[in-house]
Amino acid sequence: MRTSTHGPSGTEGQWEATAERGPEQSALVEGILRLQRSAGNGAVARLLQRDETATAANAGEKSGDVENARKLFDRGAAAYAKGQFAQAYDLFTQAYELSPRSGLVFSSAQALRQLGGRRDEAIGLYEDYLNMPDITRQKDAESALAQLRGPAAAP
Repeated sequence: MRTSTHGPSGTEGQWEATAERGPEQSALVEGILRLQRSAGNGAVARLLQRDETATAANAGEKSGDVENARKLFDRGAAAYAKGQFAQAYDLFTQAYELSPRSGLVFSSAQALRQLGGRRDEAIGLYEDYLNMPDITRQKDAESALAQLRGPAAAP
């Protein structure tokens, strides 16, 4: 059984599905939602509940940046689901540059942890995440940190 620390987050109530989404993108989003639900990611349920415009205005972001970040996140989540953790990390990082959200930091840390070999970077990202406001996956991040710092993780 997979634990909730195995999936990317990046959601944090970030984006809302809109009527403008095409059938292909809607199918991708639905697939991501099913994957994250099965991985125990309750935060993903809020993905489709937030108003993108209000979120962008509150964060002082341009709506184009939010839309591009959402697209990058969707691609990153799809790569993560395929086990392409390096690509997922790159896409989550690019999304964060456009729209800095705590969930994207968590997702980047998850991808690095799954990738392996970059333990110190993953630890740093989880620590950054835990120091951010409005986080929803504190227990998951703390659990991942304990695993990364535990005796089994020693070189």
